Amino acid sequence: MKRFFIILAACLIGIMHFGTAFAEGADTPAVYFTDQYTVENDGGTRINYNFIKPVDLTVGSADSGEITVDLKVYTYETMEKLGFSNLKVQRWNGTTWVTDREATNQYEYTTDNFAYLHTFTGLYSGALYRVKVTLFARRAIGETQSMTVTSSLINCH
Repeated sequence: MKRFFIILAACLIGIMHFGTAFAEGADTPAVYFTDQYTVENDGGTRINYNFIKPVDLTVGSADSGEITVDLKVYTYETMEKLGFSNLKVQRWNGTTWVTDREATNQYEYTTDNFAYLHTFTGLYSGALYRVKVTLFARRAIGETQSMTVTSSLINCH
């Protein structure tokens, strides 16, 4: 009889835990839009990191299998070259980040702003994605700044 009550108590605790976890998950909406990002620190000395203003990076998923990237970069003065060397749309496969789509070498010249808007299609609906972009700016006097920006995570519709 004592064994029966121990098993019953364990089952009730398990059911209560499962119900709580399910309720918490039900209250958490899927994220289909983000304008949050982080800037990677490459561990090197940051010299001349003062001419790229905070970046506007918006990543959204309005339609099934599609992710739209809206990137705007502004500088405090006119740059000789401004844009990105690499932009990756990466999917979490449960172990690591896998690059599903990529764009390279998109630049504007003699400008203080850069804009890139593109919708990537044929992606995995329901998968977790992020966008990772390596920005580049070069002043006319040859000073350069590059930085990698990674968006927050979103779900692909």
